[in-house]
Amino acid sequence: MPFSRRRTLLRGLTGALIAPALAPLLPPFTKGHAMGAETSLPQAGRDLPIPASWTGVTGALARDDGEPLPQGTLRRYRSDDSPAPPASVRVQMDLFARLADLPAGPDGQDVTAAAAARGVTIDALATAIFGPGKFTRPTVILGYRLGSAQPGFALARIAVDRPEAAVRVTLCGLGPGRRVTLAHLATAHPAQFSAVLAAVCPIDG
Repeated sequence: MPFSRRRTLLRGLTGALIAPALAPLLPPFTKGHAMGAETSLPQAGRDLPIPASWTGVTGALARDDGEPLPQGTLRRYRSDDSPAPPASVRVQMDLFARLADLPAGPDGQDVTAAAAARGVTIDALATAIFGPGKFTRPTVILGYRLGSAQPGFALARIAVDRPEAAVRVTLCGLGPGRRVTLAHLATAHPAQFSAVLAAVCPIDG
């Protein structure tokens, strides 16, 4: 065999052996960044890894979701998921969808009264989230903007004397094509709501 052909063959074999060995070391393809921080989340899939930069953020499940949540992840529910989201999530999505025409305001604005005027009350959302039993009632619905026009919301119990304390929160974003995206967090600081919303509910995916 000529030397040039033998060298080409050796290069091909070497590449075939090295590529599989390096594959586990390569980062998975992701896109979507929140506020320029290291908060990449994959566009596809339900369970998303929580970036290390989101200190104190932990995921939670819908009360009627029987599938365990892997440690270090949050679960993203979408209205166009197949199979469909749990029944409690669909009720929440239907309620939040009524707020699509709320006027734009600064991120974190209290929209509780405006939501109630559209039939979306804290009690209705809380009942859908927690069921008919006893629960700690949320106190506020906050409004956000995803991109230039698409609204996002946070439902949480925020104490007047500790407004920055970590709380349980339900985040919801209304996206293109009437898509509704929702996630429950067991803990997150209010200052993190906007960044988490932007990553969990990207305007292009």
